[in-house]
Amino acid sequence: MRRCPPASLFVVPAGLSSGFRTGDAVFRQWLVEYQLSGQEDETDVLTEQSSVIRTLASCTDEAEQAAMAADEALIVSHYSLTHPHLTILGTHGYVSLRDAGVVFLPPDATMLLDVYSDADPTINKPALLLYAPRPQAPGESDQQYLAAITDQVPDPPYTLIGWAYGKLLNPAQRPVLNGARVGSDKWFVHEAGFHLADGGMQLTPPEEDVPGSVAAPLIPPPGGQALGVYHPRVWDLHVWRSPGGSPVVQPSTPFPQPGLSLPSAAFFSAETFN
Repeated sequence: MRRCPPASLFVVPAGLSSGFRTGDAVFRQWLVEYQLSGQEDETDVLTEQSSVIRTLASCTDEAEQAAMAADEALIVSHYSLTHPHLTILGTHGYVSLRDAGVVFLPPDATMLLDVYSDADPTINKPALLLYAPRPQAPGESDQQYLAAITDQVPDPPYTLIGWAYGKLLNPAQRPVLNGARVGSDKWFVHEAGFHLADGGMQLTPPEEDVPGSVAAPLIPPPGGQALGVYHPRVWDLHVWRSPGGSPVVQPSTPFPQPGLSLPSAAFFSAETFN
């Protein structure tokens, strides 16, 4: 605790220290303990704290928005396909996921681990493409529509609604999106588990005290091979098209998208940080 006479002024440098990478999100909060003049009892110490201040290293929110807008223009020009099921493989089959849509791999990818590697991803080269299935037909009930878009039968025409970048989880450091400036706090963890035949997932989280502090094994747990296709924990970054505005970077769609619900812990924000 530091005592000061009235009208004293404290000046604290607000700049970031070296060692941060472009796009690293850094959080600061000021905590001040003080005593009023004439009060010496330790119980008379008062505390004030500021709100949490978020700063991007060598980057701004405006630069992030500009990068995502440029990314959207290129992704849309390449992947706005109404019938992607004819050329692209799906990771959950043809099942639409709630607030995510139907997940496809880019045309040049054949296996999930081809795109989820331990290398930092590069902008304009998404790991996954996300589409909304056909619209609900006139006279089709909500229940009928949900059943239709969550079975393993394609539902064209599709509409591109988003895309994703990924990297195998390294608990010690969040990824950098090469070629763009995106806040590192936008990355979240896609839990390890098995993709099931019905398009859902059975999660297999490792034992840990802090969420996201342990990388799941690269090979499936014993006895799980019959469940479906396994993938370990990965860093995930979802980008969503937003009609009339800049793309939105967040785990789920900024608009309702009906579909099969995955377990709530399938996506989570890791408590570990740089």
